[in-house]
Amino acid sequence: MKRMISVLTLALCLVSAAASAAEYYVDSLSGQDSNNGTAAEQAWKTLDKVNATTLGPGDRVLLKKGCTFEGYLDLKANGSAQQPVVVDAYGSGELPVVDVTGAKQGILIANSSFLEVNNLEITSQGKGIVTAIDISSSNTACEHIYLNKLYIHDIYAKTRESVEHLVSKDRTKEGFQFSACPGQGIVVLSKEPLKDLRIENCRLERIAQTGISIHGRKSGTIALTDIQVLNNNLKEIGGPGIQPSRVAHMVVRGNIVDQSGCATDIRMRGRGSGIWPWGSDDVLIEKNQFLHARGSGDSCGAHIDFNCSNVTVQYNLSADNEGGFVEILGNDKNCCYRYNISVNDGARVKGRNAMMDGKTLWLSSFTGGAKRCGPYNAYIYNNTIYVKESIRSAFVITRTTEGALIANNIFCVLGKTKGAGDDQDLQKVPATVHVKNVDWRNNLYCKADILPSQMPTQNGEVLHDTNPIIGDPQFKNAGGLSAEDYIPGAVQLLKDKGIEIEALPGDKIGLKQGLKVTEDFFGNPIEGLPDIGAIEIQSKE
Repeated sequence: MKRMISVLTLALCLVSAAASAAEYYVDSLSGQDSNNGTAAEQAWKTLDKVNATTLGPGDRVLLKKGCTFEGYLDLKANGSAQQPVVVDAYGSGELPVVDVTGAKQGILIANSSFLEVNNLEITSQGKGIVTAIDISSSNTACEHIYLNKLYIHDIYAKTRESVEHLVSKDRTKEGFQFSACPGQGIVVLSKEPLKDLRIENCRLERIAQTGISIHGRKSGTIALTDIQVLNNNLKEIGGPGIQPSRVAHMVVRGNIVDQSGCATDIRMRGRGSGIWPWGSDDVLIEKNQFLHARGSGDSCGAHIDFNCSNVTVQYNLSADNEGGFVEILGNDKNCCYRYNISVNDGARVKGRNAMMDGKTLWLSSFTGGAKRCGPYNAYIYNNTIYVKESIRSAFVITRTTEGALIANNIFCVLGKTKGAGDDQDLQKVPATVHVKNVDWRNNLYCKADILPSQMPTQNGEVLHDTNPIIGDPQFKNAGGLSAEDYIPGAVQLLKDKGIEIEALPGDKIGLKQGLKVTEDFFGNPIEGLPDIGAIEIQSKE
């Protein structure tokens, strides 16, 4: 009997909560702010009415399609797990547009939980906006913030005329980075714990600085956890496409980042990798495309900045990113690149409007202003790398490297190669320091002598592949920019010729994702020993 009463009480509570939830309609063409807003025929006209409303469990704010709303949204919302607050579109036609003129942000979400924002277009048309969407938790723990199917474009905080005097400034210098190029797409800044953040199916185009910026800050510790960035399309981003800092348990999957580090508009930063996590733990970056990154420094498809641990970069297509393919910086621990396809990455040449060379593979000791150290226990295996003849490829291994496995990769590098002992600045690490515990073996090279002679030493010998395989992988269409172009045909050379990947000596962690994988770049099963490269050769029946 008591159980029946408790169930009935719960049901009555849910009915009561549903009855108290409200729907608010906003129509900039036919609405009136004197209306009550709770029906389409009683719609409000402006966003000011929404900004003055505190939203609770089950409340919905609906902006009419085909309308343009000047101003910004200040969402004070706290829903529940069963009844989140939802902001969405209604009616038919084009997405409702939030056109921000002179405000700092298009949508402000502060100290809110269980909020979902869908199907909106946000732009300033270059009229002045710092951030399209600003999410923060500054005085309370927050959770469950979902952004879905948003179109964010033309986000610049300054007019072209206001920055014309900076065009001649040398973009290769660090000082140009931020002050000249404000304007970001989605910014998340967490001083208090914020968990369950999801950004998916969004489109971001022509952003002055960073596309998606996610930062957790709380007394120097990680405050942002359980993050998903899924199936977004970012194009012409002046800085990095996606930039997480001090986050944990993050998945970045199915995104396309095309032209990070873009400089087609003079208000753009002109430098940035497709993604670069910093100071973060347990980040999985998989099944993305990172294309055409530009910039005088960094500007890889995906690079792992310093103070990270357990970052795995796998099953990605990285193509024509002038900064390079693999970049793992100082004090990084147990980070990995595996089963990726890299095409013509690393074309940048130091001194030609660039601070540093592009690199095919770079293990760096850089830790900002701190003492240089690491990286530690890096795993780089079963990648397919193609570099055309006109690109000079660089292999840079810092002398402070302690633990690295480089195995089962295809290095089809057709042009000249160069090496350097430590980040192109040998003065930062004493000459008495030597790499430790680096296992470089069982990689395929399309020709002999691809690895340069200017490599650091280990145990008195120049670092080299201890079991190289030389031969033509017979790619389907070498030089193309699709993953399918790098399906190999050299069965005898590659099939079952990989080694089983095991933890490095002394490494008790390996990878959180596990060292052994069960499928290749295309999802084909790995049967027997792994093949060399990112693609398993399929048996012909």
